[in-house]
Amino acid sequence: MADESQDFRRFVLGFINSEFVHIKSLHNVESILRKAEEDKKVLEDQACCGNSHLSHLLVSDPDLGAKKVRHSCCKLSTVSSEVPKKIEGAVQDARDSVYHIKDITKEQTQISHDITSHLTQTQPIKKDLSQFTTQVEEVERYVQYLRWLTFFEEMSEFEEVVKQLGWPFLGVSTHVPLRVPRPTHQELTFRLETLFDQLLKIQLPDTMIGRRRRSSQTSVVSDEGDRPLLLPLQLLLKPLRKRFKFHFTGSKQTNALDKPEWYLTQILGWIRDHADFLDHNIQPLLNKAGYPHVEAKVEFTRGLLTLVADKLAQDMDSLVYDEHLFSHTIDEVLLFDRELRGLYSYPASQPGVLHVLTVQDTFNRWITVERKFAVEKMDLLFSSETAWTSQYGEIEDVDDMKTGECAEGFMTLMLALTDRYKPLPSAANKLQFLDLQLELLDDFRIRLTQVMKSEAQDPLGSTFLSILNAVNYVISVLREWADTVFFLQLQYYRAERYSASRDLSLPQEPDLSSLQGAVFDELITLFQLLRSDMLSVVCNLVFTEMKARSKDYKDEKWLGLPSDKEYISRAVSASACPLLLLLKDRLHQLQLQLANPLFSRVWQTLADIINTFIMEEIILTNHFNEGGAAQLQFDMTRNLFPLFGEYTPRPDNYFKDVKEACLLLNLKPGSAMLLKEMLNKALNGSKIDPNTEKESPEKVLMDMGVFKLSIQEAERVLNLRANWPARKKGRS
Repeated sequence: MADESQDFRRFVLGFINSEFVHIKSLHNVESILRKAEEDKKVLEDQACCGNSHLSHLLVSDPDLGAKKVRHSCCKLSTVSSEVPKKIEGAVQDARDSVYHIKDITKEQTQISHDITSHLTQTQPIKKDLSQFTTQVEEVERYVQYLRWLTFFEEMSEFEEVVKQLGWPFLGVSTHVPLRVPRPTHQELTFRLETLFDQLLKIQLPDTMIGRRRRSSQTSVVSDEGDRPLLLPLQLLLKPLRKRFKFHFTGSKQTNALDKPEWYLTQILGWIRDHADFLDHNIQPLLNKAGYPHVEAKVEFTRGLLTLVADKLAQDMDSLVYDEHLFSHTIDEVLLFDRELRGLYSYPASQPGVLHVLTVQDTFNRWITVERKFAVEKMDLLFSSETAWTSQYGEIEDVDDMKTGECAEGFMTLMLALTDRYKPLPSAANKLQFLDLQLELLDDFRIRLTQVMKSEAQDPLGSTFLSILNAVNYVISVLREWADTVFFLQLQYYRAERYSASRDLSLPQEPDLSSLQGAVFDELITLFQLLRSDMLSVVCNLVFTEMKARSKDYKDEKWLGLPSDKEYISRAVSASACPLLLLLKDRLHQLQLQLANPLFSRVWQTLADIINTFIMEEIILTNHFNEGGAAQLQFDMTRNLFPLFGEYTPRPDNYFKDVKEACLLLNLKPGSAMLLKEMLNKALNGSKIDPNTEKESPEKVLMDMGVFKLSIQEAERVLNLRANWPARKKGRS
């Protein structure tokens, strides 16, 4: 029964929530009540019908009929008694809510009435405050008006004073005109100081600050560059601005696109002519007024540079369509910036005019023009008849790298390109130029490779060797550049390019202590591979020629040559002369045509190859009597080694195998026999008597001067000897 009551309660709550969604739904209560009474009547009618059914059921099955009657009566009693009570309670709660809402509405109306009454009472005060505000604004306008009158009076008087002092100084070396008497000059100086101080104290609104807003073409400037000049300095610049506008805008002949040097030179002249006056007259006034951090000459220069930047940005719209005028203008602007920073000591931290060149469209055009001119220059260099001839000829003291005009001209082009983009203010722009530089260097390497392959049939020809010199020269220059601070900074920026969201977030002076690698590492590796290949070709050719002339020397009858006793003076073997003469000629030729570092590598490589060849192809394949060993040693130490003595004080150090083999072959028979026995015992694992063998075989070989050959190699060389002492009879 409790469960049914709980279900019924939930049914009633759901019914009320669905029927009475809003307070305005309460007017439906009566209609719902009527509907409930109608539903009740329907249930009663159904109950009557059920009675007839129950009567029939009672006749057929008395027990079941009795149960049905009791159950139906129970349900009917619940419906007829509880439902109306619940509904009436819900209706009463809704009526109480309506009454409460009406009370709240009355309170709201009263509060609104009170507010309206208060506003009505304060209306006169509001009118008085409005009048006072109007009067204050009017007073402020009067004050501003008076200040402007003072400003214009002082500004006019300031301009008149500096004019009497001779400002602006156009081509005059001194700031005091001779026509101004000394007392008048002192009086003007005092008035200048007074007016200068008063102008510094006048606070002007932004609309009159005189700030030179950048156009869209020159919007990329630092905050420092956009900082306004002090008012007195702006007034000093005013007559120069007028002159600049008069001469370099409009239809004046001096406003020529093909002559940017005219207005750039004019700006530098004005800086020069006014520097003395600014340092001696204006800077002390700034220091005294509390502006010691402001440098008069620097600020004056910065103001003039805004004229250049605006003029340059305006001209760029026309210059980009003529690559020659465009390139000429860039050259002049870069030269202007270099002179400005160098000759006129304009700080590198201050903005110049190069930002105009880094605007996206202009900068892209600049990159394109630089690439085109560089490629055209390369074409001219490679097609020149003197491309592979050193411009210094045979003067070794001037050019020990023996660089041809092609390579030197190209690296000069790369150096000029570096100087052009080095002063750019943005690291991102520098990296774009670096990418162009790397692209051009790789193009130059590919061109060198193509020409080298076309000259491969004559590796000892002047063109092939000059290309080898060119490759070596590029490697040397790139290594030198890679260690400079500028390219180390670019390597840092390059490594940080993808981790930094904006270029401005990169430090201007990065920490280079932990930097790894250099910007040219990949290119240097490629050039080194090309150099190694070409060196191998040269050395292999010389060795092949020498090997072809060594057949007779290899077949020399080393076992039948006379000993020293049969010679008055031993001479070089006749069969060795062809290969020695060839080697001498080739070394001399290579020394004349190759750069010193390259030739050092060539002769050292040849010495190593020849050392191995003589050891393996001549010594180890023959047997030697006393005369043959002596002749071999004479040929090596008195003829072969001295060929390389011109390039090193100890040439025998590069032929250690041959030198030590000759030493072993020319040992006295007794010493050779003892040494051979010792080596045999060491190699065969025999026990060495400590009473007779006090030193190891290695130590004995070192004492004899054999350091390079191993025990096995030394024993093998000793076995090539034919002169051994005769054994005494009875001795095993």
